[in-house]
Amino acid sequence: MEATTIKIYPDTKNDLDELRNDDESYDSIITKLLSEVKHKHLIKELVEAYGKKAEEDKQVEKEWNKTSADWD
Repeated sequence: MEATTIKIYPDTKNDLDELRNDDESYDSIITKLLSEVKHKHLIKELVEAYGKKAEEDKQVEKEWNKTSADWD
């Protein structure tokens, strides 16, 4: 795979240095960080979707209970 060069501030490089092992590449640590961000974003989306689904389920149950009461 072809490599490229990016410019980062020295403080950013120092932060990356603190996160990586001696034998780990910058590409590897950046890839891990990106993976963590994507994972957190996915979890947030799932929590929101499950919350929405729970509200929909509550509404269906409410309508069902009302209909069932009408039949009694």
